[in-house]
Amino acid sequence: SQVMGETRRINVYLPPQYYQKAYAHTNFPAVEEFTGYPAAPRMLHRLGQYANALKYQIVNGQAKPMILIASTPSPLFPRDTECTDIPGGPQVLSFFAQDVPQAMQSAFRVSPDRWGALGDSTGGYCATKLAMNYPTIFTTAVSMSGYYNAISDNTTGDLWGGSQPIENGNDLVWRLQHLPPPPITLLATMGSDETGREGVANMDAFLSQVKAPMRAYRWVIPGGAHNFVTWHSELPRVFNFLSTTLYAKAPTQQPINMGNGNPG
Repeated sequence: SQVMGETRRINVYLPPQYYQKAYAHTNFPAVEEFTGYPAAPRMLHRLGQYANALKYQIVNGQAKPMILIASTPSPLFPRDTECTDIPGGPQVLSFFAQDVPQAMQSAFRVSPDRWGALGDSTGGYCATKLAMNYPTIFTTAVSMSGYYNAISDNTTGDLWGGSQPIENGNDLVWRLQHLPPPPITLLATMGSDETGREGVANMDAFLSQVKAPMRAYRWVIPGGAHNFVTWHSELPRVFNFLSTTLYAKAPTQQPINMGNGNPG
């Protein structure tokens, strides 16, 4: 796949059911899975760990088959593009929202309207932003230890082209405060030991702005930290959640669940 003329590799996992006769004419839900920054390029092998967790859940009847697509939220590494359509620069959000689904749908049996997004840290911000901006395609998202607004620094360069409206549009709290809420379902997780931009207080500030038709579930992991050990421990529940939301016929509206219980 290409971003601004440069070819980028995207890793795809097809569930065993994809090749079974009973599913020969089935279109499967797909989930774009994003790593964090700067771990992105060397962490794509985690697709295998995510795929194994999904397979285990399917075998145990806790999840249904879905296609996983592993990528980095910064396909122009070392620049940290934060999944942003940068004025006069790479259109990274559009790449993940339009180019990747189109390429996947031309190559595989993928449902055009049953897409999800999943990510940790920067990837969690990316997954949430993707669903909030393209809710007719991405109906559900999971943010594991994600944050909800991007900041420009020496790794990002100028993301907004000096435009306050563009900066506002990439601030997910601002979007909830000023734009109609998107009809998506979000699972937001955070380790209890995390602080700052990737911390419980920051996540709760975002969740406090959620209103129907958007639905959000909050999950704080006791003793959890900002690392792969915590995120991998979340995968069984994450895939159960994605399976429930992606296979739902017509999600019912309900108020935000601010407890620590099972989000499924």
